[in-house]
Amino acid sequence: MASVCRRKTTSGAGNDYISQLPAELKESILELLSTREAAKMAMLSTHWKDVWYAHGHLVFDYDFFSYFPPVGFEDEPGDYMEIINRCLMLRMGSVKKFTLGLSEGEQQRLYVFIPLPLPAYINRWCTFLSRNGIEELRISVDNCSRTYKLQDCIITCPTIKQLLLGGFVFGFPANSHSVFPGVTSLVFEYIEFQPDLTGTVYNVPNLEKLSFENCAGIDNFVINAPKLKCLTTNYNYENLTDSRWFVLHFTVISTLHLQADLLWHMPDAVAAVTFPSATNLEVFVINNVDFIYTKHFTFVIELIQKCPKLCELRIETGNYYGQGDYEEEDASRILEYPYSFVIKKELQLLKTVKMSVFHGYRLEVLFVKSILLNSPALEELVITKAPHGQGALEIPEEIMCSPRSSPKAQVLFLEYKY
Repeated sequence: MASVCRRKTTSGAGNDYISQLPAELKESILELLSTREAAKMAMLSTHWKDVWYAHGHLVFDYDFFSYFPPVGFEDEPGDYMEIINRCLMLRMGSVKKFTLGLSEGEQQRLYVFIPLPLPAYINRWCTFLSRNGIEELRISVDNCSRTYKLQDCIITCPTIKQLLLGGFVFGFPANSHSVFPGVTSLVFEYIEFQPDLTGTVYNVPNLEKLSFENCAGIDNFVINAPKLKCLTTNYNYENLTDSRWFVLHFTVISTLHLQADLLWHMPDAVAAVTFPSATNLEVFVINNVDFIYTKHFTFVIELIQKCPKLCELRIETGNYYGQGDYEEEDASRILEYPYSFVIKKELQLLKTVKMSVFHGYRLEVLFVKSILLNSPALEELVITKAPHGQGALEIPEEIMCSPRSSPKAQVLFLEYKY
């Protein structure tokens, strides 16, 4: 009897139960693997080959390129691009997700510089993806912005829902009034937006999230996005000299991420005055606020009063360590007549305020006091102290003793964590 059991165990030991799984489960397993690991599995097992060819999620990023040795002078840089080309063109089904992330460091390591075959390959891949059901597309290639313009087929592709683009020159396609027709989330990184001389406001009908990171000429990206909920702009203000570009979006967005660096490119007279009312804004995040400058202080004060539905305010101040060119005369004027500069109307719905890298300058303290005094629904004020803040012991006590319009308001002080 024992020998029979042993024979049964031995005969079943070599069975490959994983390879006998349904195709849907195999696809789920490949989703958990990197593109390189999924390709290796297909090479080692014929049972997985068809699943690999139908696999619609391809990622070619730092992890993928790190397995390649540096290219020698006798090698062709296009060979590495050809690997991606074959992986993509051999698909038997739709490619739902595609990621290409090739940093400048990887280009140098692999000896792939612009101009070399890379733009031609990207053109070919974009054309293929736009015709094969792509839904999530991320293409970010450093240094392309000097030579490579994004293809129109991506801008007009109806199947893309999530799109990240980095390192390109962007221009709207000719004879088109609607762009990114299916996109709900759109991220631009290191993009140069070309001027559009037609004066057209382009429709983006389904866009809900829009983000700009280190882009140039964002005021050339003039769109109408009726479903837009979240707008993020970071380090994009070289050519943005007034706030008219925001007018197109302020009445619809509910979340705004902004940087106070915007102010250094605007005249004082138009900095906050020309910003429209953000009638639906509920969450406002503003970074790099330097309360040593009265320009920043008055900008934040004016702007939050244009947000009647504001529920959450998050402010991160600049990580400065000294007074620098502190505008003493203007600051003294504000501190002498503080209530003529602070909030003039109540923030009826504001519940949460978070301030990080709090230094304890007088304008910072005045701002916090005005928030406490004019926020009847406030529930939580969280202040993270800067590592080298002023008055480490006196400031918290002064704020804790300040009058509050909300009986539920709690004030928390946290230590800075590196």
